[in-house]
Amino acid sequence: MDPVFLLLLLGGSGLLMANGHQQRQRIALLAHHLGPLQIEKLMETLTQGYLRALGESDPARQAQIFAVLEGSEAQLATQFAQLARDFAAVPAAQARASTLAFSMPWASTLLPRASFDMRKLLAVHANGIARALKTDAARSPRDRAFLDLCRTVFDAAQLPLVLQVACGGVGAHGGAAPHAPRPTGGLGFPRNTQRLPGADRQLKRPPTGMATSPPSRPHRVQPQVRRSARPAPAAPRLILLNKPFDVLSQFSGDGTHQTLSDFVDVPNVYPAGRLDRDSEGLLLLTNDGALQARIADPRHKLPKTYWAQVEGVPDEAALEKLRTGVLLSDGMTRPAEAALLPEPTLWPRHPPIRVRAQIPTHWIALTLREGRNRQVRRMTAAVGLPTLRLVRVQIGPWCLSGLASGQWHEVAAHLPA
Repeated sequence: MDPVFLLLLLGGSGLLMANGHQQRQRIALLAHHLGPLQIEKLMETLTQGYLRALGESDPARQAQIFAVLEGSEAQLATQFAQLARDFAAVPAAQARASTLAFSMPWASTLLPRASFDMRKLLAVHANGIARALKTDAARSPRDRAFLDLCRTVFDAAQLPLVLQVACGGVGAHGGAAPHAPRPTGGLGFPRNTQRLPGADRQLKRPPTGMATSPPSRPHRVQPQVRRSARPAPAAPRLILLNKPFDVLSQFSGDGTHQTLSDFVDVPNVYPAGRLDRDSEGLLLLTNDGALQARIADPRHKLPKTYWAQVEGVPDEAALEKLRTGVLLSDGMTRPAEAALLPEPTLWPRHPPIRVRAQIPTHWIALTLREGRNRQVRRMTAAVGLPTLRLVRVQIGPWCLSGLASGQWHEVAAHLPA
């Protein structure tokens, strides 16, 4: 083998190993500082909330959303300031970020002019977020929300330099501190990672009165499988079942819990929607695919009414929060109907709920027009009223109609108006 070629090969291998070692060190460094924080999650929550508020035409509803978001705003400013303070203690040699378009070991040492101080970058971002979240008396709530949204989206676009490093690299174009070249390799990392969604989009202010849709959630692209449409049944059927506690909303079993097949012996019917294993009450089953989709799809906003036995005393403030919207981890809930409910006469639950002698329980009625995972339980917990027992009593025009637990009856199958 040519000695020159062998020498180049060994030298290149050594540089790659050194570069990989430096990358791992910097990933560990930022992961150590970002691990205890929830900066990215808070930014996502605020972005969804601001877009929701900007799309509201009712000023009162808009003000309520702003008030709910204040807690997340304060947390974001606090956590970013904490990140900047903690990172300020990092030695200068470890805090240099390369601005080269390619990754190379010891870039900030060999070419100091082609790098900048990451500590200053974080301090700039922390100061910018804190200033953006300060209330300005001369600024309308709508203007403040728009400016806060601009700041939040801007920082989300810059966060490849900070957050995505902990996941293995920086984005194609990270943010730069003032008077410093825009870093394109960032901390000496290769530029082969994806940017945060929306980083290349220009944010335009929506005209007054224009509804703004919330950002769509990222989802995995599933391979499309061509399926033959299920033919409409000659005799559509609709069954109302009072699902007992601890029963799965499916016909196939897991070997541990009871399933629908233990209660319904009608062939070729399927649940229209779901009801959690630890919830009770109305579950609809049908053999009509169109009816099933109409009932289950949240886009149709078919109202669903629940009776929830909660721990604590629901006051008017808690009920008003449930009515106007609660900020959950996946965004603001839509307006709902909420009211105190006299203790209903229901079948006994097996096993019974746990009761603490010193803490009273009450019943509330909630009507929702959206369907999120364990939404009622998360909403009541968010206002300080943990749900102990949950019973669904109505879906659109269909209700339990005095059905005992585990019993079912058939009604005329028709699409709701």
